[in-house]
Amino acid sequence: MYAQLGILIFMLVSLGTASAIPKVPHQFYGSVTINGKPAPDGTLITAKIDGNDVAGTLTSNGKYGYRPIFYIPDPFGNKEGKTIHFYVSGVKSASYTFHNGDSTELNLSVTLPVKNLPSATTSSQPSGSSPSPGGSIKSTPSYKNPKISEAECVENWTCTDWFECFNGKQTRICVDLNKCGTTKNKPEETKACEYVAPEKYCIENWTCTEWSQCKPDGTQQRVCKDVNKCGTNKYKPIETRACIYTPAGNPGSITGFFALYSKLHVLGMIALIAIACAVIFIYWFKK
Repeated sequence: MYAQLGILIFMLVSLGTASAIPKVPHQFYGSVTINGKPAPDGTLITAKIDGNDVAGTLTSNGKYGYRPIFYIPDPFGNKEGKTIHFYVSGVKSASYTFHNGDSTELNLSVTLPVKNLPSATTSSQPSGSSPSPGGSIKSTPSYKNPKISEAECVENWTCTDWFECFNGKQTRICVDLNKCGTTKNKPEETKACEYVAPEKYCIENWTCTEWSQCKPDGTQQRVCKDVNKCGTNKYKPIETRACIYTPAGNPGSITGFFALYSKLHVLGMIALIAIACAVIFIYWFKK
């Protein structure tokens, strides 16, 4: 049921986006244990592909991916067959192959030194009205460090990398390592972004204005733009070319030549008519 719900939400949101059509994501869920015990609420789970953070979520009741649902998005349609690496509190736990449309139960387990054990922390997933990479939006409960008072506690936030641009937004997850229970200095977890397809999957589509008039320096210009906004110039047409500058009205130009020829033609016709009239007049006079 969770898989169907997640895919349904994703498809509905995708209908409203103006960027390239993404492929169906891969959903994950399961238990999370640290040193053989259920992970505390708010333990950070991140997923990486090719060394980049692609999704993240927080644990609740020793589990992840139930509420909220958790999935790896595929906005560029290029993740099929790639390996996903899952991390629990920054420690690698498991790997799995990405497949569009799959729903996988993947239990995560790590062993940490006692000093690095996470405790329930204050955090929430980025707020918003549409799913972000990793799943739907749901805040987690607030937990404070019982050993430090709020007045004495100094927030120490750490964040995942920004996830891929999706629906005009990028998100990340930030966790206060000191568990102060306050969010006064919490970094932003959502920002606007512009979709730019990777070079490998984007086909440049250039459109150009008309060439300008030839300038005195012997050049013409035009402006070309890539309609697909690939961010590459591999097939960009030239925007400057050489030309022969000719001042307006110069007889050396084609236009000037024909203008001069037309004037001479008219004058020649007038001269011929005048000569013909003179010949006729002389002929009749002698007669």
